[in-house]
Amino acid sequence: MEMNESIERARALAVLIRYLGPWSGEGDYPRRVRRRHWLIREGTLQGYRAFVKGIPEDAPGEALVDAYVYEPPTAPLGVFVVAPGLHFAGPDDPRFDRFSRVIAGAGFVVVAPFLPDYVNLRVRPSALRDFELILEACAERFPSLMPAIVFSISFGSWLAIELAAKRPDLVGELITFGGYREFDAIARFCVSGEVEHQGEKLILPRDPLNSPALFLNLLDGLEVHEERAELEHAFRRMCYRTWGRMELKAEGKLIPIVDDMLHLAPSRHRELFRIVAGAEPETVSLLGEALSNRKGNIPNVDPDRALRTLRAPYTIAHSRDDDVIPFYEAYKLREALPEGHPARLHLTGLYTHSGQGVGLARGAAREVWTLLDLARALAYAGSRGEPQRPVGRSDV
Repeated sequence: MEMNESIERARALAVLIRYLGPWSGEGDYPRRVRRRHWLIREGTLQGYRAFVKGIPEDAPGEALVDAYVYEPPTAPLGVFVVAPGLHFAGPDDPRFDRFSRVIAGAGFVVVAPFLPDYVNLRVRPSALRDFELILEACAERFPSLMPAIVFSISFGSWLAIELAAKRPDLVGELITFGGYREFDAIARFCVSGEVEHQGEKLILPRDPLNSPALFLNLLDGLEVHEERAELEHAFRRMCYRTWGRMELKAEGKLIPIVDDMLHLAPSRHRELFRIVAGAEPETVSLLGEALSNRKGNIPNVDPDRALRTLRAPYTIAHSRDDDVIPFYEAYKLREALPEGHPARLHLTGLYTHSGQGVGLARGAAREVWTLLDLARALAYAGSRGEPQRPVGRSDV
C-alpha cells in the first residue's frame, strides 16, 4: 500500500469510528458529502414513492431503477454498492441515508439503489436481475473503482451473495449485515420467535411488525389468487403505518390498528389479514401450509449454492439483538463457505436489525473491540494492504 493511500485508509478508519459508535447520534454524520440522483433504467415508479403519488405498487411492466450516489469529499478509495433490505422507503429511510453518508464521508463513493422488488417488499428472482444491472451500470460509470465492495442489509444478503458468486468481475469484496442462509428458518422465527442451534430449540424476541411483509411473499403457497393485488396492497399499507414504531411491538398494541385497517382487505380475505397483520398465533399454522406448498410456488431464495462457490473475501456481521433475522444465521453463513475461504464473523450488541445504535451498557470492552474490527473491515475494504487485524476478538 502506498503512503498516500495508507494515510487515507487511516483517515477513513477514524471517520467510521467517529460516526458508527454509540457516542454518535442519529443526526450526526459527515457534512461534506454530496448526494446525487442517478437514473439507471426508465420505468414505472415503485414502492412508497409510487403510493404517495397514487401509482399502484408492483404494477406490471418495466419498473424504474434508480439510485442515490453519495460522493466523498476526497479522492475515492473505492465504490460501495449497497444491496438494500426489504423496506418500502429504500434509501429514503433516514437510517439508510445516514449510513451511506458515513461511508462516503470516510472516502468511498456509495451507490444506494431503489430496488423495485424490495421497495415493494417482494423477494423474487427479478431482484437479482435488477441488482446485476446496477452493478453493470457502476462498472460503466466508475471503471477505475471497480470491482465494487458490496455491502448488504438484511434480506439484501441474498442478492449480494448470489451476485458475488456469479460476477466476481463486478464484486471484489462482500460485507453482509444481518444476513441469512435459510429462508424457511427466518420465516419460522418471524411468526414464532423459535430458532434451532446445534440441535437446541430456543425462543428469542421477534418483531411482530414484519408478518405482513413475510406473508405477502407466501401468497402463492396459500393459493391466494382472487383479489390478490388488493390484499397485497393492504399488507403494504399495514407496513407503511407500523414500521419504525417500536411501541407497537408490545403485546396487544397492534390490535386497534388492525381493526382500523381491516376494511382495506377484500372481504373474502379479511380473516387472513386480521391473523397476519395482527401477528396472531394462527400465523404459525398458516406458515406451515405455505412452506409445505413451496415447491413450484415460492421461488428459492436461499444462497447455499452461491456460498459454496464464493471467491470474494467475506465479512459477516450480525447483531445479537436482531429481532428480524436471528444472529444464528451468521454461523450458518460461515459454515456454508468453502474450506479456507477468507472470511471473518463479527457479532455485536451495539446495533439492532436496522443498524440503530443501542449503547454500551452490555459487555462494553468486547463491543468496543468489535466496533474497531468492523470499522477496520469497512475502512480497508478493497485494499490489498490492510494492516494485520487482531485474530479472534470478533470471531465467535
